[in-house]
Amino acid sequence: MTAAETLEIALLLREEAQRSFEYWLTISFAFIAATFLGRRLLKPGVSVAFGALYVLTVTLLIARYVVSGISADRYLALAIEQGAEPFVDSTIVTYLRVLVFAAGTLSALWFLYINSKDRER
Repeated sequence: MTAAETLEIALLLREEAQRSFEYWLTISFAFIAATFLGRRLLKPGVSVAFGALYVLTVTLLIARYVVSGISADRYLALAIEQGAEPFVDSTIVTYLRVLVFAAGTLSALWFLYINSKDRER
């Protein structure tokens, strides 16, 4: 495999990591909207199941994000060893994205909890 092909694989893996983040963002907004619109209709058991399904989905997406990122870094290092020009590392973007993953997921779950309390009124 040439350095260009290895670099292309690394970039495709980074794109896959970005897609995982975009899926999470879409799912989180859908979760928040469904939680808000269905707050008076969802029974407590259904709310717990809904939250658990959301957490499992987020866990899967974070795992995909991590695996894609680690693989991309390995292919990038291999491409550089083969003579490809290194490019600017986006470590800060990675850390910020993980922070958004965590804060957004916790916020969505908090929103579910608050809306389940609102149901009782």
